[in-house]
Amino acid sequence: MKTIAIVGLGLIGGSIGLGLKQSPEASSLRIIGIPRREETIKEAISRGAIDEGTVDFKKGIPEADIVFICTPINLIVPALEQIAPLLKKGAIVTDVGSTKEKVVVEAEKLMTKGTYFVGGHPMAGKEKVKLEQADASLFNEKIWVLAKNSKTSKKALEEVGRLIDLLGAQLIVMETKTHDLAVAAISHTPLAAAAALVNSVANAPKAKEEMKSCAASGFRDTTRIASGDP
Repeated sequence: MKTIAIVGLGLIGGSIGLGLKQSPEASSLRIIGIPRREETIKEAISRGAIDEGTVDFKKGIPEADIVFICTPINLIVPALEQIAPLLKKGAIVTDVGSTKEKVVVEAEKLMTKGTYFVGGHPMAGKEKVKLEQADASLFNEKIWVLAKNSKTSKKALEEVGRLIDLLGAQLIVMETKTHDLAVAAISHTPLAAAAALVNSVANAPKAKEEMKSCAASGFRDTTRIASGDP
């Protein structure tokens, strides 16, 4: 039995739990959810995303073989600061943040001897990011990047890769710096452009109402991603 801990049970964390629980190897996996609120545990169990849950790292982390950190990107390293001292020998931690170089470098400073960090980024999502939007098929045929550097354990990469396969995603392994350059171009820049377009209309000094009245499918399609949580 392999124990998987999922820190953060929003769209991505919930979808990972659902996907693993509905995978062919579900019977050999124990899924522990670690959200911020007790009510989230109840919701996740009722939806079949986790087997059990706790809001206390000290109760959920020491038993985990693999930990997914599914928090907003600015909370990944702070979460790891609390998690790292609690990990058992051989444990692996991965994340789902959209930038990798800084996270991986900081994470490797925090990992204790005999534990491992693998940077991850599933290229999947929705505009809404709550548990209620979680979907077992969210990662099907989607790209999931594992970002490595010279210190990344090959065995840890393979272990995380097996779980990604169970989720139906297409695994790509690349260097952390290469990942960040690629994602800046194909994901972050379009998001910034969409947000800038929305703001230009919202803050227009003249003809604002006329702009809203005339906005049609082109404006909607171009600005859709601006409605998501950055």
